[in-house]
Amino acid sequence: MSVVRRFALGLTAAGALSACGPRTARDVPISHPARSQGGFFRDVTAAAGVEFRHSNGLTRALHPNLLQTTGSGCGVLDYDGDGLLDLYLVDGSHPTGGGNRLFHNRGEGRFEDVTGPAGVRAQQYGMGCAVGDYNADGRPDLYVTNYGDNVLYRNNGDGTFTDATRDAGVAAAGWSTAAAFFDADGDRDLDLYVGRYVRFNEKSKQLCETAGVMGGCNPAEYQAEPDILYVNQGNGKFTDGTARAGLRDPNGRALGVLVDDYDGDGRPDLFVANDGSACYLFHNEGGGRFKELGVPAGVAYSVGGRPLASMGCDWGDYDEDGHLDLVIGSFEGEIEGLYRGLGGGLFVFSATAAGIAEATSRVLTFGVGFFDYDRDGDLDLAQVNGHVHPLIETVDPEAPYRQPRQLFENEGGGRFKDVSAAAGGEFTRPEVGRGLAFGDYDNDGRVDLLVSNNGQPAVLLRNEVANANHWLGLRLSHPRGEAYVLGARVTVSTGTHRWTRFARTAYSYAGANDPRVFFGLGANAGAAAVEVRWPDGQKTRVAGVAVDRYIDVAPGGLPAAR
Repeated sequence: MSVVRRFALGLTAAGALSACGPRTARDVPISHPARSQGGFFRDVTAAAGVEFRHSNGLTRALHPNLLQTTGSGCGVLDYDGDGLLDLYLVDGSHPTGGGNRLFHNRGEGRFEDVTGPAGVRAQQYGMGCAVGDYNADGRPDLYVTNYGDNVLYRNNGDGTFTDATRDAGVAAAGWSTAAAFFDADGDRDLDLYVGRYVRFNEKSKQLCETAGVMGGCNPAEYQAEPDILYVNQGNGKFTDGTARAGLRDPNGRALGVLVDDYDGDGRPDLFVANDGSACYLFHNEGGGRFKELGVPAGVAYSVGGRPLASMGCDWGDYDEDGHLDLVIGSFEGEIEGLYRGLGGGLFVFSATAAGIAEATSRVLTFGVGFFDYDRDGDLDLAQVNGHVHPLIETVDPEAPYRQPRQLFENEGGGRFKDVSAAAGGEFTRPEVGRGLAFGDYDNDGRVDLLVSNNGQPAVLLRNEVANANHWLGLRLSHPRGEAYVLGARVTVSTGTHRWTRFARTAYSYAGANDPRVFFGLGANAGAAAVEVRWPDGQKTRVAGVAVDRYIDVAPGGLPAAR
């Protein structure tokens, strides 16, 4: 067994806290200088005015405890409804940092820090964020998870937020990580699932020795912190419905949370990526009840029945067989958790068959997700990496603390090709990666990436892939609120192909993503047909949709594109 593998087993994730009318100006692609040579992605952080450096509160030189190794997630949202994605970056320890930051997208590739005026600085020890319109007023609200009490910000609609945590009853306390808004009980309002990690405080054991090096302890040293399902009462308040829903997780240690209808029965299911213990797949049985099926479905463990040090995660049909597949970020020395959906609620571990086993075993992955970076119509895979121990290289020089990001291009036939080097030096620059949010901030039909690094500056990577492929983006809206939108199944058809995606925001690691549903169409330039199956079972069908633009879709049909 290699030194790296021994270290990985010692720590697990010791720190892996682990029909269209004219467009308006808001959908006209933003002008940028010519793309850099030799790469698909360009670091535009400084040029865009995004100044943020994550603070982890590390005071012991190179000896972080479990909390300090975690890092934080990040998110994108259109908080002011102007059609441009804004950025939210979550900070860690506030004594040495500036707190969380909200950057307003001004267009033309520039952002403005509006944290103070908006009222969302939230100087707790931040972990992540989730976005959802919990009060159905048409405006996205923001939930921030923390080590300590969480915070719910109600969107006032005038560029400001109000702290509604106490009124809503969703503080949670303890150590929360990833969270997701979704309609868990079918009553057509958004409930809130909060993933939590371990019970850890100043009296807990802070450091452990592994392979002769002091650092954060194995998470198994601490008791798990149970997750919580907050059930929306429809009056701005939530109640704890965890027990009634059957969402028991005595040994969870959650770092990733996903919501999607993996078996196509019309009800949203819940996946929880747990660090160093079995992952959970909660099947929605209806009536607000769930049944845990991780083991029989084949997603609870890795090969050989071993638990993964699971961090970020995502659903996506990468092999285009009509069944959702699953990816889970894992520890260095482990093969990444890639599970191919077989249908019938079953999955098979497929990282080796997909060609990513060797490359992913050399890194420690937090943020991860499927997206079509080159708009050719199939789902590619991006992830951000970084170790949890600053002194890992003293144990094994081939295991760096700062690690490059990775991009895997879908080759078809269920296989990926590592194209990280071709993505450009700015993409692969070694950093201590944690959060990874996906969203087209400049509305040019290319999905961009927002990266949060532990104890380092955030990075905004603009997608500048140059090809003639076509695309279509859909903004779904429903007059009765977002509970009728999240989880919607969207199918786009052209003369030669058919693609299916889902409306969702909660995936990757402790963050929020572009709420629009994006389709790469390859060479298909002709009009497309769109079908939306809404969460309430209703369907909307529209034919003759022009491509290469964002359009609005509502239950009544297709309003003029904005």
